[in-house]
Amino acid sequence: MANAADRPTPRAGRVRLSIGALNPLTRQAIESAVRLAANGDGRIDCLFVEDVDLFRAASLPLTREFGVATSGTARRFDAQDLAGALRQQAARARQAVEQAAHAARLAVSFEVTRGALLEEALRHADAEDLLVVAAAGLDPEEAQAPRRHAVARALTLLALVDSLPADSALLRAALRAVPGASLALWACGAAAQSADALEEQCLLLERELGAPLRRVQAGAPAEVGALVAALSQSQARMLAMRRDTLAALAGELGWCLRRRSAVLLAAPQDIER
Repeated sequence: MANAADRPTPRAGRVRLSIGALNPLTRQAIESAVRLAANGDGRIDCLFVEDVDLFRAASLPLTREFGVATSGTARRFDAQDLAGALRQQAARARQAVEQAAHAARLAVSFEVTRGALLEEALRHADAEDLLVVAAAGLDPEEAQAPRRHAVARALTLLALVDSLPADSALLRAALRAVPGASLALWACGAAAQSADALEEQCLLLERELGAPLRRVQAGAPAEVGALVAALSQSQARMLAMRRDTLAALAGELGWCLRRRSAVLLAAPQDIER
């Protein structure tokens, strides 16, 4: 049986990539967006989001910068310094996205905005678009992706599903974005109502996808803290869900992901149409 990653990805709108920095995690998000766009409409629209909370922090009178450039001493760091640093980050990110897109012969656009990452990603996307969002936490170690040669073997993908088999298209898109990933399932809504029905659907999905499924937990998606804990416990680097679910959880999930980095994939409910 063919692996799900070898099958065509269901057609959807454009791939909308949203990032706020350039680091190993966001480079992984770029690679995932390229894979999806190559099997979609052949275009990536990238949004670089300047975190508005960083500007609020930089405006505080006690904000200081420590670093090699300042010989280990503290110096005043204000909004103007931050804006300059983010312009440099955006320029490097644009170069990385354009290089990856052009190598795959994809059309590409790049835009810079200011706000909260998840909210801006949703606001700039059309209803039929696939979203890829790199939420890099504050802990530098959390933003480190596995070494390139180990990605296919080591990456775990946590998928939040509300209805099976209806959400199998989401799982196929996620596996296309990260080929060879280990797939863990968080069931909520109708999918979590019957343990026996969930087990039966998972067995059917394993045959369809050609990949084993780990059942992490069944619970309400509104329990964002528990969802992020499951993300950490499963050692997942990607979180996949439906667009409407992401829209409902965006505010609280955005705050939680400041501590636990992940690449988010959000697919429209009617991705197969």
